[in-house]
Amino acid sequence: MFADAVISGSFTTPASGNAAQILQLPFIPDVFEIWVQGNAAGNNWTSAASPGPTKYAFWQKGMASGTALVTANTAGAATDTSVFLTTNGITPVQSAANLYGTQQPGSGITKATPAVMTLTNSNVYATGSVVLLEATTGALQFSGIPWSVVSTGATTYNLGITGNTFSSAGFAAAATNVVAQQVLYPSAFFPYISYITAITAAGGTVPGSSSYVVLGGQTGVTTSFPHGLSVGDSVRLIIPAPWGATQISGQQGIVTAVPDAITFAVTINSSAAAAFTFPTTAQAQAGVTWPQVIPFGDQAFAFDLSAIDLDYQGLIIGNSSTVGAAILSANSALCLWVAQKSARVYTSLTF
Repeated sequence: MFADAVISGSFTTPASGNAAQILQLPFIPDVFEIWVQGNAAGNNWTSAASPGPTKYAFWQKGMASGTALVTANTAGAATDTSVFLTTNGITPVQSAANLYGTQQPGSGITKATPAVMTLTNSNVYATGSVVLLEATTGALQFSGIPWSVVSTGATTYNLGITGNTFSSAGFAAAATNVVAQQVLYPSAFFPYISYITAITAAGGTVPGSSSYVVLGGQTGVTTSFPHGLSVGDSVRLIIPAPWGATQISGQQGIVTAVPDAITFAVTINSSAAAAFTFPTTAQAQAGVTWPQVIPFGDQAFAFDLSAIDLDYQGLIIGNSSTVGAAILSANSALCLWVAQKSARVYTSLTF
C-alpha cells in the first residue's frame, strides 16, 4: 500500500515590502500549488500590466529551483495569461549551517570610510545579505569571515549594515581582488558565534550609533554581521594576538545594550586593555584567528544562551514589487496552498 502525504494551509503576505516568503514544512514536497486571493483592499487582481499579478502557481519536483508555472490575471483580456517564471518561483530548501552560494569574483575592496566592495556581476546581493569574503589580495584582513553588505549600486556594496558601515581607512592598502560567497542560512543556529571588527572602551561612542556612549566598566563591541544577541544574554570575548585588547580575552559578561544589529555593550571592563587593532597584511598572510563573540552559559529557565537549532526544510516562495515577475507581488495578500509528498514518483513512462 502506498500513502501520499498531503498538507495544506494559508498565510498572508506582509503589509509592506516584498521579501520572499519561507514556508516551513515537514518534508520537501514533490508537488506544490498556491492560490493568491487578492489583497487587503479587496482588489481581486485588476491590473493594466501584462502579464498581471499571479492568481495560481504550480511547481513539481523535477522543475528547476526558483521556477514555477503560473496563471496571471490580465485586465481587459478574455482569458488569463500562462507564464513560466524562471526566477522568483518556488525554491525547495533544506537549511544547514555553512552552506554557501555561488562564488562571485570582484575587483576588490576600497581602503575608505565606508569600505566598498566591487563585484564583477550585477545585482547578486540584496542589502542585508551575509557574504563570506576570500582572496582579498593586498588586504587579507577582510578575508575568512562573513560580512553584512549594503547594496549601493549594480556592482558595489558597503561592508556593514545600513547606518553602520565598516571603515578600512586605517588599513595599509586596499584589496585588489575579492571572491564573495553568500552565507545562505546565517541563522541556522541561534545565537551564533560572530566576529569582532571593533572594540569601544568605556566613555567612547559605539561606531555607527552616535547616541550610545559606553558606560563605565563596560565594553562596546561591533561585529561583521548581525550578532543576534539581546539584553541579558551572556557572552565571552575571544581576542587573540595580534588584535590588541587581549587583556579582556576569555572574559565573560552580560549584554546591557544593543544599539543596532551589529553592536552591543557588555559588562566587561576594558579600561586597562590595549586598543583593538587589525593585524597587518603580512601577519594575516602568516595566519591569524579572528576575534570572536561566543554565546556562553544559560539564562533563567529558558536556557537563553544555549545554541538553538533553527534548521528547517520547506519552500521559498518568490516575491517581487514588479507585477508579473514573481508568484507574490502584492502586500497583505491571502495565499492558500497545498503541498504533496508522493509515495511513488515516476521519472519515465515505464512503470
